[in-house]
Amino acid sequence: MIYLESPGVVAKTLALLDAAPTQEEQIHYIFSLRNLKQGWTLEQRRHYFSWYNKGRAGLNHPAELVQWFKDAGRDYSDGSSFPKFIANFRRQALENVSEQHRAELTPIISAQSVPAKPPAPQRAFVKEWTMDDLLPALDQAGKNRSFAKGKDAFAAAQCITCHRFGNDGGAIGPDLTAISSRFSRRDILDSIIEPSKVVSEQFQNTTLVKKDGEDVTGRILEESDKSVMLLVNPLTGDRAEVQKADIQKRQASQVSPMPTGLVSVLTKDELLDLLAYLESGGKENAPAFKSAKN
Repeated sequence: MIYLESPGVVAKTLALLDAAPTQEEQIHYIFSLRNLKQGWTLEQRRHYFSWYNKGRAGLNHPAELVQWFKDAGRDYSDGSSFPKFIANFRRQALENVSEQHRAELTPIISAQSVPAKPPAPQRAFVKEWTMDDLLPALDQAGKNRSFAKGKDAFAAAQCITCHRFGNDGGAIGPDLTAISSRFSRRDILDSIIEPSKVVSEQFQNTTLVKKDGEDVTGRILEESDKSVMLLVNPLTGDRAEVQKADIQKRQASQVSPMPTGLVSVLTKDELLDLLAYLESGGKENAPAFKSAKN
């Protein structure tokens, strides 16, 4: 009906959206409506775009999906690419909005879908940690740890800025929710202390070498016929635009997007709590926390 631009299809689909009990059903209607150009009233546009600004933390999910996560031994999470998909649906829908309606919708379009979290408090430098400093204490990450302190350490070291953990965090780096199912505790620590030792191709930065000898390194966000937009600092969101006419060559960067020394503001105990937190998958009742006072 949407493809055929059936009269009344917007009202009918928005009603289905409002009645849909699960996040997945709601996304189906949002996704389907995004390409419809005709038949909208301004109020219906407001109704549609308001969905993107709503919190979805309390929405249900199909029973079989929830059971899948339980069988996998973890709580439900959207995944690191989820925000990008939703943002793409919103962008595609905006492309089909008239200039007149777009101006009227500015307050909704410019609203933040998720309230910005306050920045983590500034911390003093503790130590430039090495693997040799921490390996002898690695077994201590498995017992009597603090979930709350591990969570605080995850924020203090700015991990949450770039990495998704459960349903929180950024999407610049890999999702860390199930990291302990793929890597050993030593490997996790190694990647924290020496992030450039192994750089995944999936999250590798690109270096653009310019004709004047200058180079710009970052993650490619957008690319047009004339320019390339790079995210040069994932922690601050700083971007740089490079004109293609100025580029001599491009190459994969061997330096991790994750800066070194982020955990230099943590004590040894906080680092061990952080490892326990990462291994827990976000579960406060994980074995490492059972004897700790949180």
